[in-house]
Amino acid sequence: QGCGYKHAMIAINQFEINEAMEKIRAINSDGPILLELRIQTGHRKNLGRPTRSTDENRKDFMHFLQLN
Repeated sequence: QGCGYKHAMIAINQFEINEAMEKIRAINSDGPILLELRIQTGHRKNLGRPTRSTDENRKDFMHFLQLN
């Protein structure tokens, strides 16, 4: 909860992400909330180069969060 965040959470799997999103919606806070997603290191062997910009990915992610 440093750096000015009113709430901070960590998720390491799909269940914890869903649980954190429910908590975030229930908090209904006007302040910033941090959700840290811990992921595995490495990458897929067949991972290609990005075809979309980071801004497009951000917009898609924000849209996904609004729908779910």
